[in-house]
Amino acid sequence: MKQFLIKSLVFFLIFFVAEKSICFFIENAPKKEYDKRLEHLLKGEINKDIVILGSSRGANNIIAEQLQQDTNKSVFNLSYKGSDLIFQEFIFKTLIDFNNKPELLILVLDDIHTFKTVPSLNFRTDVLMPLKNYNYINNELIKRNDKNILSKYFCLSRVNRNDFDLNEVKVKPEDEISILGSNILINRKIQNLTFSDGFEIYSEDSEDFNKINALKNIQLLCKEYQIDLVFTFAPSYKTFNQSFLHRFKKLAIEENRILVYDTLNPIYKNDTYFADDSHLLKNGAIIFTSEITTFVNNLKR
Repeated sequence: MKQFLIKSLVFFLIFFVAEKSICFFIENAPKKEYDKRLEHLLKGEINKDIVILGSSRGANNIIAEQLQQDTNKSVFNLSYKGSDLIFQEFIFKTLIDFNNKPELLILVLDDIHTFKTVPSLNFRTDVLMPLKNYNYINNELIKRNDKNILSKYFCLSRVNRNDFDLNEVKVKPEDEISILGSNILINRKIQNLTFSDGFEIYSEDSEDFNKINALKNIQLLCKEYQIDLVFTFAPSYKTFNQSFLHRFKKLAIEENRILVYDTLNPIYKNDTYFADDSHLLKNGAIIFTSEITTFVNNLKR
């Protein structure tokens, strides 16, 4: 019995030391990250008049600094590349839970892919992982089965292999974000672009109900907190899909506004303004941001 107690004590001592050591790596993980927007959200540091939300179309195509200067409103871009509506709903909820509510939310849509399951748009679990030292984030990871229930109590269940690397995360030039959260593209991704002028009929088949529900929840949150909401369609190097717009209008609450880029502007048929068929270069983003500025300034009246 005595020997059993000694072995048990040794085991718990080793476990205690290991647990405390692992906690260091988890607490250190956020410090390595280049993009600290989500951590700023959790700390209640994103208190802006206008917030931009979306995937790379929001990150690349809207210059927050320009919009802030031309509207005389504080602006921040919370768009994450490769994020879907479900992730965007999570970011918006986090914004409201920990920060002052904005006056206006600009939600940039992903055209015909908005409600579809596509490889390029997902719930960005990788953005959450470095911040699992926050219980709020860890609970979300548990909810999504990326962490188990034991992670509520033990650092050993929260840690990931990447946490043991103490080096700061290296960021590619094309992934750099501005002080206000925009990711403006300078260089072309694809050298030869061909404008697609074909008409595509949007099909509601294979729509993801969870994404439609996320859109509904975002609208309900805006209504509850009296936040103006503008749905935004950014330029693509192709004919605008009126068929999808018709579908989207069925899901949009009437009081919310829809902004479609100026489809008659010949600039949006000039490939020198595009990084690829879905994202603008800086010269194109300046023009599109000006359209948004005009729209927002008219909302004031």
